[in-house]
Amino acid sequence: MSDILLIQPPVGNPLNKSQFTIPLGLAYLARVLQDNAYSVTVLDMGVEKTTRTTLSAILSREMPKLVGITSTVLTYNDGIRVASFIKKQKPNLPIVMGGPQASFLPEQTLEKGCIDIVAISEGEITMLEIAEYYINGDISSLSKIKGIAYKHNGQIVINERRPFIENSDTIGFPARDLFDLNKYENPFSIITGRGCPHACTFCTNQNMWRRRYRVRSIDNVVKEIIEICDKYKPDMIHFIDDTFIFDHERVVSICDELIEKHIHVIWSCSSRGKPIPSCVLKKLREAGCRGIIIGAESGSNRVLKNIKKGVTKQNIEETVKGIHRGGIGVVCSFIIGFPCDTERSLNETIQFAKQLASLQISKNEPPVLSQFGAVMPLPGTELFDNLLKRDKLFLMENWDRYDFSTPIITPKNLSKREMQNYMCKALKVGIRILI
Repeated sequence: MSDILLIQPPVGNPLNKSQFTIPLGLAYLARVLQDNAYSVTVLDMGVEKTTRTTLSAILSREMPKLVGITSTVLTYNDGIRVASFIKKQKPNLPIVMGGPQASFLPEQTLEKGCIDIVAISEGEITMLEIAEYYINGDISSLSKIKGIAYKHNGQIVINERRPFIENSDTIGFPARDLFDLNKYENPFSIITGRGCPHACTFCTNQNMWRRRYRVRSIDNVVKEIIEICDKYKPDMIHFIDDTFIFDHERVVSICDELIEKHIHVIWSCSSRGKPIPSCVLKKLREAGCRGIIIGAESGSNRVLKNIKKGVTKQNIEETVKGIHRGGIGVVCSFIIGFPCDTERSLNETIQFAKQLASLQISKNEPPVLSQFGAVMPLPGTELFDNLLKRDKLFLMENWDRYDFSTPIITPKNLSKREMQNYMCKALKVGIRILI
């Protein structure tokens, strides 16, 4: 039996990220709840290939007092379907939905009728207080819980926003032991800081995290790496901060600690398309970094400016060349189909990816790869808000279509068929984006 059941919904897209790494958000929620004496079961339905029969059996076996379901645009509709199924089985079982999709669409989520509470934005303390309300009765009213939306007397109530957790070190390490790690291709992901200070129009970060990047202490990060290495002996670790190489001094300090403590593990991370000093790249490789993902997005300076990327095509090229010279592999992530895209800019992007790939002359050199995805107007982004003013129904008619490979919107003067053709051309150069 468990007090709380946390669920990662299935998703129709076979490129579901949960197949590659554990849902880290749920792992953090589980740790905070466990640290406060709640028993927790985590279910990743996609990885476990959970059927309705299996879910019914889990509900009967665990008899949870509270269910939490996470949501991204990829899993939102499936999460709603799971919640609806659970409500039919257990009408009095409270269900909470969190994650970016529900956070930005609390009213729409609550109107579904199967969700009792939406946990908005950062969820650890919020979920803990919800548990205290439903399970222990330590909190007398939902009105006292910051960062939630719920229905009261048939009306939707959105409480005051919860302040961010300022000291991330106070949160324990993710509860990886609750997952069958053998079922994930790359289960060992780490986040050393939450948020991003930049303002890209297609990214939810600026609204989700208010353009802040709150970092953990270097000592805390290294302790987690040591724990993973000692306990699991991983082949590779992935730092999944949106922009890990934001603070060069901090990154070098992390590398120095790994080197000094003789932690020999291969790892990857991400960065913007801003050149990285050769001394930093040297330290990254010495500490075990063998791959860096660059958010390139476009090969057109006009498009880069329009989406507020804050970098130029020349910046990106210089960055990729530097990483490659530093003996580290690089993957350039591109998005095609922005409203400001044209046939010319799409061709420029595909040609730019080819140009960057040509930096790898032999198989003995670090790879230079590109991955492509269709632009997704995600709730909580400037792109979504701008498009919403024009065609609300079209944008939200079916979230199942938001799979990062199917064009949801098309640039002016381009048809959906033409956009699909450009996606096919792009995939001949690179790989489909691994969301």
